[in-house]
Amino acid sequence: MSVPNNMDALEWLRKRLEDDAGDDCERWIKSFAEHVMAAEADVLGGAS
Repeated sequence: MSVPNNMDALEWLRKRLEDDAGDDCERWIKSFAEHVMAAEADVLGGAS
């Protein structure tokens, strides 16, 4: 899933959170956070 060019990332996130409900929203946020943390770990560990 990508962020449309005509919408900033924060606006996109707000829209996704408004569109999703309950457990779906919670799973989406958890997945997003895990991807961000994995990317940060890769950067800190020097992974390409």
